[in-house]
Amino acid sequence: MTDGPEDPAGRGDPAGRRLAPGQRSRIRPVQWAGPVFGSLLTLGLWELVAHSSGSGWVQAIGAALAGVLLVGLVGPALQLRRITVAVRQVPGDAEVGQSAELVLESNAPVRLRPLDPPGPATTSAGPTRGARTTVVDVQPRHRGVHPSVTIEVATGAPFGLLWWARRVALPLDHPLLVAPRPVAGEDPEPGGEARPGDVPRMMVAPTGEPRSLRPYGPGDSRHLVHWPTSAHVGELMVREWEQTRDDQVVIALDLSDDPERAERQAGVAFGAILGHLEAGRKVTLRTSEPNGPVTNVVHGRRDAGRRLARAVPGSASGAGPR
Repeated sequence: MTDGPEDPAGRGDPAGRRLAPGQRSRIRPVQWAGPVFGSLLTLGLWELVAHSSGSGWVQAIGAALAGVLLVGLVGPALQLRRITVAVRQVPGDAEVGQSAELVLESNAPVRLRPLDPPGPATTSAGPTRGARTTVVDVQPRHRGVHPSVTIEVATGAPFGLLWWARRVALPLDHPLLVAPRPVAGEDPEPGGEARPGDVPRMMVAPTGEPRSLRPYGPGDSRHLVHWPTSAHVGELMVREWEQTRDDQVVIALDLSDDPERAERQAGVAFGAILGHLEAGRKVTLRTSEPNGPVTNVVHGRRDAGRRLARAVPGSASGAGPR
């Protein structure tokens, strides 16, 4: 079996353009030089033998050999035009660096290689005729929302002499939400203003009843400032609360426009959220999504991963529950 060249971008066709759901790229031969030139060399040598011998049976065998090689070189391209592939089952969630299984169905023997998200090639198995089901692994490299998957479909039938392939964008019944890889040990610092490219802000959320007022100190949130008293005494005064204030945290995620930096920000936020959840704290996450800012309590790892998968660059300030 001849494997096709890697697609570093993993984004659709060879030119790097992402395919729209349902779109197909052109059919192309895979590593064609060896099979084509090898076939031409074989026919050339056989022609010399047939010319030297002058035997009719040698020439007849040469003609049959030429027909077999022609079918082996061109037949897979014709077969590939009749092959159809569809997604039958898709996981709802995935994480960067972990495998997720897609169940695909094809109407003929075929080799399937996920490109976006990427994954290893898998050859379908099953009955010679009729539909066959194939489980392929996808291994996402970046967080995000995938409404479709791009698959390279290849076949070398009937002889496996030359493989032909095409890329197909298959729409999904529901989007595949890919959470970032959690980065542990880099908890965001409390308080402060976020700048583009910084790690997410973590704000301590007060609980219980206010106990007293005290002067503003480093690390105090501006949300705790009691402005009437501050104006009266001439310095900033903040509220103190009866209960400890580490029972609840609020993480505001302002993603950068730079994809690599945004990926790291989301990973740091994911690690911080998981750490607080394991410690029994209530976590509220503020993010910006395509429809606007969102603030909601996080209800577990899956919920946090989905929120971070949908997050887009922008300010999370002014976010409301949704």
